[in-house]
Amino acid sequence: MKTRELKTFEKNLQKRFKTAMKGLKSISSVPYACETDAQNALSRYLKETPLVSLVDSQIQVVNKRANGTRGRPKEGEEMITQYLIEAFS
Repeated sequence: MKTRELKTFEKNLQKRFKTAMKGLKSISSVPYACETDAQNALSRYLKETPLVSLVDSQIQVVNKRANGTRGRPKEGEEMITQYLIEAFS
């Protein structure tokens, strides 16, 4: 009986870890308006998923063009600053 419980526990542990990694990927793909929003989202994620411990986490600053077009920005063109979470477990 114990072997069955152990096998079930390991299977459920793998499933929970897989869903936790999907959650990490989802918060990493969202651009945040400020650095504190990104930090709050990361700390909220870590509180919700105690199964995951991060090896390294950084908040990366990304500048994008305001009009959303591709290519090199013109001189003096308005840029939008966004913050992305970069985390490794």
